Formats: sequence, C-alpha cells, structure tokens
Amino acid sequence: MSDLTNDAILPKKIIEKEIINICKRYKISEDQVVHQLNTSIKNYPKLIQKIHHSKNDDITRFKEYKSFIKAVKKQIYYQLRRYHQDIQRETDLNKRLLAANSSDERNEIISHLMATHISTRERMPHYPEFYNKLSDIVPSPQSIIDIGCGFHPLSYPYFDSQLKTYLAIDKDPAVIETLRIFSQHVLPVSLIAICTDINDICWTNYIEAGSSFDFAFMLKLLPVVYRHDKTVLAKLSETPANKILVTGNTESMTRKENIQKKEERIIRRFLEMTGRNITSCFQIANEFGFVI
Repeated sequence: MSDLTNDAILPKKIIEKEIINICKRYKISEDQVVHQLNTSIKNYPKLIQKIHHSKNDDITRFKEYKSFIKAVKKQIYYQLRRYHQDIQRETDLNKRLLAANSSDERNEIISHLMATHISTRERMPHYPEFYNKLSDIVPSPQSIIDIGCGFHPLSYPYFDSQLKTYLAIDKDPAVIETLRIFSQHVLPVSLIAICTDINDICWTNYIEAGSSFDFAFMLKLLPVVYRHDKTVLAKLSETPANKILVTGNTESMTRKENIQKKEERIIRRFLEMTGRNITSCFQIANEFGFVI
C-alpha cells in the first residue's frame, strides 16, 4: 500500500477499502487512487471536520462522505478518458524530436510519445502482431488515410514498406503538431497531418475525384463518433479507400469490463451503410475489427 496513506486525512482503513473498490472497477493504480482521495478531500471541509470530531463513527455513512466518493470516482473516470495524460511531457518530447539527429534517439522519443496517448499506449505491446497481421491483409499499400489517427502514425513501419503517402486526420491540434514534427523523419514518405473535424473533410482536397487511397485506418473510431454524433458515420462511409480496417475495443478504456459486443454492434451498422463486404477479421489482444 502506498506511503501516501501515512499523511492522509481519511482513516487508513477507509483508504484501503476505497483502493480495493476503485481498482477493482477502474484501470488505475493504487498510488493514483490514494493521490486522488487525498487531493479531492481538501474540497470537503465539512467532511474533514466530521472526521476530526468522530472517533468511532462510521464516516462512510455521512452524506458528505458519499458525495465525496462519488466525486472522486467521477473525476477518475474523466481523467482516464483523456487521450493525453501528460501534455507537458508531450511538449518536451516534441522539442527533443525536433532536434533529434540519430535514428536511435528518434525511436526512443517516438516510443515515449506513443506512451503518452492512451489509445496508442493500449496497443503498444501488440504492435508487432498488429503489423504482421496487417501485412497479410494489405501487403504493400502506397497510400494510406488514417482518420481520427491519434498517435498511431508514429508506429507505422515506414522504412520497411512501399508507402509514398500517409494522410493523417485528427481534430486534436496537439496530435497534429506532433505528427508535423515527426513527418520530417519519414521522408521521402509524405506524411500529411491535417487538423480538421470529420464532418468538414472534403476528400477531393487530398485525392483526385474518382481515385482512392489503397488503405484506410479507422482504429477505435466508429464507437466514439457514434456516441457523439451518429450522423458522422454517413460521412465516414464515403471514405475513398480500396480497403478499410475498422476496429473497436474489447475492453473499456476506463473500466475493467468487456465491451466488444457493444462496439461490434456499432461497427456492423457502419458496415451496412458502406455496402462493402467483410474480407478479413482482425484481432489482437485488446482490439478487434474487420477489413472491408
């Protein structure tokens, strides 16, 4: 158990109980739970006062305590949903990447950057398997479009491929800034990072009318956009690509629960909209999908 419990306002037994309850439900470490409990309780002076004046009372019965724990869990949930876990670290790594001179230095920085983005970090232990399976499906694409890309373009094996153009689209300016810095390291491949909302994409800005990209990534994208704006699926169904890999999570990003069936229902609705057929199934440890 973390040493942070030694200086806590909450009784040690209460902290230990909440650590067990919260860690059982959420993807979070014990130290993170303790830190959140000790930080958040400072906003509950009435509860602190009751703790100081209650010797043998069960403080978990107090309405102030219940409100406090509810707020802690809510904050943990939203923190875990943040794709960027440490913006300052990303900024520092971008500066290092901009100045990187050797491939070893560049690769080390890229690895650290990928670990700062939660979606990419989940896939990191499985990237060798990911690209081995992908190479069987699409052996040598020369053009790729990656929609809602996050930091995934950092992982692509540029120097072991025939790739000429990689169009990376995301509405997050922090992602695009990193990819634009990174793009100089993959020349002569043209990595084009575009900051735009999916609804605003005009395909003919990036490819001639009637032409198609060889391949498209939509990684963990469809369930996210479906929850925010179902109409976006129609826009995505028009993506000009010969083949598309669409994936979803097998497990929740925040909670320890299997969500594959729920994600698959959304993906299959999208597949119906496209009128395409499934040509391959795709599965790694924490992600599943289809090639259409």
